[in-house]
Amino acid sequence: MKKSVLAVAGSFLLSLTSLQADVKLSGLYSDNAVIQRNAPVKVWGWADPLEKVTVNFVNKSLSTEADAEGNWSVTFPAQKAGGPHSMTVRGKNALTRTNLMFGEVWVCSGQSNMQWSVRQSVDGDLEVALAKDKDLRIVTVGNIGSQTPQKDIDGKWSVATGEELSNFSAVGYYFGRELRRALGVPVGLIDNAWGGSACEAWVPRDVLKSDERNIPYVENFAKTVANYDEDKLMAAYNKKFEKWKADSKAAREAGKPVPRAPRKPRDPRYGQHRPANLWNARISPLLGYGIKGAIWYQGETNTNGRSYNYRYLLPMMIKTWRQNWNSGEFSFYWSQLADFAKSKDKDGISPWAEMRESMTAAMQSTPKTGQAVITDLGEDFDIHPRRKLEVAQRLVRWALVKDYGLELTYSSPMYKSHEVKGSKIIITLDQDVKTLDVREVLGFTIAGEDQKFVDAKAKIKKNVIEVWSDSVSKPVAVRYAWQGTQLVM
Repeated sequence: MKKSVLAVAGSFLLSLTSLQADVKLSGLYSDNAVIQRNAPVKVWGWADPLEKVTVNFVNKSLSTEADAEGNWSVTFPAQKAGGPHSMTVRGKNALTRTNLMFGEVWVCSGQSNMQWSVRQSVDGDLEVALAKDKDLRIVTVGNIGSQTPQKDIDGKWSVATGEELSNFSAVGYYFGRELRRALGVPVGLIDNAWGGSACEAWVPRDVLKSDERNIPYVENFAKTVANYDEDKLMAAYNKKFEKWKADSKAAREAGKPVPRAPRKPRDPRYGQHRPANLWNARISPLLGYGIKGAIWYQGETNTNGRSYNYRYLLPMMIKTWRQNWNSGEFSFYWSQLADFAKSKDKDGISPWAEMRESMTAAMQSTPKTGQAVITDLGEDFDIHPRRKLEVAQRLVRWALVKDYGLELTYSSPMYKSHEVKGSKIIITLDQDVKTLDVREVLGFTIAGEDQKFVDAKAKIKKNVIEVWSDSVSKPVAVRYAWQGTQLVM
């Protein structure tokens, strides 16, 4: 009898032990991770409440105790570039991470043009075949959206080769590759982009609502969520799908092209457009991980009636990221929108051009930012231009000059001043310019007091541009590249 009681007691104790949580480490500290050099190293994870946790790393041993919610963290002193290092975490169990390097860490974020993979870009197959650099590391954050802050990421670091590289952000990879060539230290890239994402999704809800200019989007999306009827939408989808199957069968039997399948309804509650969804799910888990800076390629989604507001929204997002990351006022560089969406309406507002103007305004109002102008790299009828290498090279110029002290040209020509002389407007830029592939200066329009813009002629003399039109005798305004796409200098 005693034996059976002891057996039951032993079984009970075993079940209690199995309920205790293993000590865990943030997914950012997987094997092959790159950790920001020359900055304090915060290491964190989760364990049982009040459990003692010890971390051995870079010849130091630091111990702490998990708080009442099971969160723990320790901070190691800054380290020089190099490695590899190992890290061991011990609580009720033990974890080991290997092949950790100290170097430069950059976040690559935005929407589809940042997410666009190496294999989809020009010569992507060749780039993957030639990639042999073991000190260039990559990690991709999984696509999730949430209205509550998440703790961890779905992703693991890997060396930038093979299949992992093939599916990685092309702009991000090329940016990191150029950094590696210039600096000679390990480089880590965090691909945190989601195609079609709205800028508002990358900002906390309370921050968005602090500016009344964002209220309409927040409120309209709240109505979208409230009116979302999954059962009704799925019923309609299933009906369309059954019809599509029948139509497809008939088309195949008749030797005709098969029609495109209907798209499943998307749940807006967890997608990439809902305010704060990506802040909670894609940024919150990264906060505290040391980074040098971020590159950003987004804005296409915000041309949908919100181009002008972007000059306020983007700085708000950058400020919020910086305040919460605890990596100081890190550098933030973005790509302007490429040429796309051809428009012949010179008098009307071009959302694409207005977005570019807002991006320039955001740069001028926000410290430690810069932009790559890429109006010559787009494709008139493709929102996803394939020439990602040039985009990355223009972005990396900013980093190499502003963050690493190289002497290079890094900025596109910027407006300095203008004056009206008779029927001409004389514009002075901060650097010399010239035309590309054409002798005629293209892309300028000019208007008189009636504010009606017409095509203009222009002449370049180093950094001075004369703009005029025979039909405008008293000009008051000039625009350049004020369309979705057109031939430009």
